[in-house]
Parts: sequence; C-alpha cells; structure tokens
Amino acid sequence: MRKLMLLDNATLDGYLARRADANAAALMPVVAEQFDWQADLLADYDTLLIGRVSYVTGAEFWPKQANRLGEKLTAMTKVVFSRTLDTLDWANSRLATGDPAAELAQLRTEPGDGICVKGAPTLARALSREQLIDEYVIIVHPLIAGPDGDPIPHFREPDDLPPLALTEVTPLAGDAVALRYVRR
Repeated sequence: MRKLMLLDNATLDGYLARRADANAAALMPVVAEQFDWQADLLADYDTLLIGRVSYVTGAEFWPKQANRLGEKLTAMTKVVFSRTLDTLDWANSRLATGDPAAELAQLRTEPGDGICVKGAPTLARALSREQLIDEYVIIVHPLIAGPDGDPIPHFREPDDLPPLALTEVTPLAGDAVALRYVRR
C-alpha cells in the first residue's frame, strides 16, 4: 500500500503561515539547502495532495524555481481538492471534488510511489483525524507567528492528531529542524 506523508513547515508556536502573508516563505525564509533536503525526502514519492489555496500559490511559485524541489513538485502528480477551481494549469494536476479519505483510498490501490500532503492544513487535518497519515515530517523554524496576521494552524484540536512516535530529528540549514513522526 502506498504511504502517505505530511511534509510541511511550522513556526515554534505551531503555525504554517499567516493569512496576511502572500505565502509561507514570507514568514519562514527557507534556504536552498532545505529545498534540497525536501527534494531528497520526496525521491520515493510521486503524488502530491493539495488544497485550492496551496495549489494556486504553488502553481505560481514552484514552476519558476530553479531548484530540485521546484522540479520535483512540478513533476509529481498533483491531486487538487477544490470545489471552486475549474481549470488547473500546473503540469500533471487533476481536480478532486469528493471526499479526501475516499480519494486517498482509491490512490492507495493504484500503482505508484508514496503520496505526500504539503501546504494544505485543512486537508491534512481531515486526513489526520481519520488516522490516514502514516508519517509526519514537520520542519520547525525558530520563529513565532504570533496572533497578528491571522495565523494558520496545522492542527486545532486534540483529535486532529493520533498518538505519534518521534523517529528522527534532523538539523537543517537556517537553524531549522526536521521532526519525523510515525503513528503509534
């Protein structure tokens, strides 16, 4: 069965981004070495699950990036969960309008490599609540989002996360650290 991994960035106070910022990079400057590390991590993944907002910002940002992560994300099959998008212009993208758990169950029956959810907190929460995420990789940056700018949390309620076990801690450039967890 194909593994599902959550890969994302977070501040020390647990936020993905602020709605007031154009994208998470405005809050968390990511250095080139972190992009390379993420590209290496995604080597055995071929499918990306994302929501509408992440798709719109990613489709504008990633194809223009001259780095391995931009190339990897552009090459991956992107399953975009949206009820409002009509057209998808980013290479290898397809629209999913149904239940995320059902879509994931179908994807897991198809041949392919791993599946990643990235930059989609609402989608990630829904999948995590159903205990469908096998591995959580959170890159923590030494920043505080604070209450200004309407911060976006990864998880809101205790039921949003199953019990997790820490399996790896990786220091990264830019004083960030990658924390890798699996479901217990």
